[in-house]
Amino acid sequence: MRACTDGDIVQVFVDGVASGSALTCLDGYALAVPGVAEGSRTFAASVARGGLESERSGTLIVLVDRTPPAAPIVLTTAGVVGPNLTLQGSGEAQASVEVIVDGVAQCTAVADTNGQWQCALTLASGSHVIAARQTDLAGNGGPASAAGTFTVDRLFASGFEP
Repeated sequence: MRACTDGDIVQVFVDGVASGSALTCLDGYALAVPGVAEGSRTFAASVARGGLESERSGTLIVLVDRTPPAAPIVLTTAGVVGPNLTLQGSGEAQASVEVIVDGVAQCTAVADTNGQWQCALTLASGSHVIAARQTDLAGNGGPASAAGTFTVDRLFASGFEP
């Protein structure tokens, strides 16, 4: 959209419908369009000066998403494991999944288009509590997953690596 000058009126269109509000341009402009429904929306704008309105701008498609994702699922290995693990799970497609071990973020993975993710870690011997949380592409953070526990044993676990 072209820049405006003081006194111009900017009109926003959402899905081809006037948003119902026009804002006067003063040293640039800021537009607030409350109440836009979630989903894929098409935005455009026009500028009016002296009673004449410009053509509408090119459209911008925006995915409006205010809904936090559900907690991801972490597939944990029960019992005793070796120190080098690859945790796997599922969540929202293309969400960023943060794996938390003993209350500390240990690694981050991005879920694929099917929501599958995996994250490799190396842990010290002992009992550990693991959970994960995810953030979707819109930046909405979800709740932590249910916590799981397992024990790392460097000497007796299958898959031991010196």
